Amino acid sequence: IKENYDFVLPTGYGEFVVDAWLKLRKIIYPFSYAVYARYSHSLGGRKLFQASDTEERDFRSGSRIDVGGSINFLLNDWIALANELNYYYSGEGTRENAVEGELSTSWAVSYEPRLIFQIRQFRVGEAVRIPLKGKSTGSDPLFVILVQYVF
Repeated sequence: IKENYDFVLPTGYGEFVVDAWLKLRKIIYPFSYAVYARYSHSLGGRKLFQASDTEERDFRSGSRIDVGGSINFLLNDWIALANELNYYYSGEGTRENAVEGELSTSWAVSYEPRLIFQIRQFRVGEAVRIPLKGKSTGSDPLFVILVQYVF
């Protein structure tokens, strides 16, 4: 931070998170079905919240729960069209010296169409996450490019 309007944002959120995932998948060619649940627990940290802050403050993001399911159509052995519906709920976090009402819970329901190509062990995919409804969350579509190596 050089001045109030001359600073570089950090690359992360400044805290560690522990995740637990459970995903079930069934293939009945040419379709595949999947359901998943995820729980994320934030461990907290210390950081500057504004460029004008002089001291770091303790914080901890709220825990988060994600659930979703997808129906996928396998066009052939290496191309799949996926349709996913997901829901997340993020709890209220904590922040040192926070003003009442500054922190709140958030949730969203989103639809995510995907196109996935797989060539041998390499998988490349494109997706757009479209928020359908929510509270205290962004409403912009999220564009995702996926590159995986399957062992």
